[in-house]
Amino acid sequence: MSHPEFLSKWKNHRNIRLLDVGCGDGEALVRFLLPLVPGYSSAVAIDMLEEMIRSCSARYGSVPRLTWRQLDVTTSDLTALESLGKFSHVASTFCFHWIVDQRQLFGNVHKLMLPGGQLFATLLRDTDLSYAVEELARMDKWAPFMANWRSYPSVYARNDQWESLLRGHMESAGFNQIDITITSSTFDFKEDCDMKGKMA
Repeated sequence: MSHPEFLSKWKNHRNIRLLDVGCGDGEALVRFLLPLVPGYSSAVAIDMLEEMIRSCSARYGSVPRLTWRQLDVTTSDLTALESLGKFSHVASTFCFHWIVDQRQLFGNVHKLMLPGGQLFATLLRDTDLSYAVEELARMDKWAPFMANWRSYPSVYARNDQWESLLRGHMESAGFNQIDITITSSTFDFKEDCDMKGKMA
């Protein structure tokens, strides 16, 4: 099932309690996701970076029924996790692939979901950039600064078994009816600063 087809089904759902994991600057949630779920009763957006949450609160504080919270989704603090409540729908846009502890990630996300809830997440699997990163990581000059190079730009980069690993993490957490769709995209950066902004 394609991403638009999957999300289009959410438009007809009612009393949605939505969680956005790794909301970043909030733009994807407010401009893309919320208009697709007009029936949402409440939404919570979380990010591990306090400055992101402050920025989102200042920029989108007037959006109705939307709360911004600073929280690392991989936290081992169950009290903090449970304080969010339970959600019928969970979404994440280009965040999950940065998180090293995938088992903890999906375990916590599943804990936050109501029975029968749905998760939609977009992940970056790999890019040609990972080859350049590997070359830099093998140079004496840069190696001390690139201990975690294998997880850039994704924890699944350069791994032929990535799909079975991803599915395994989700199944171990308790997810079922897992649909993994693979698409290929080309990024065309007009200026160096555009590329640096996406890599930061």
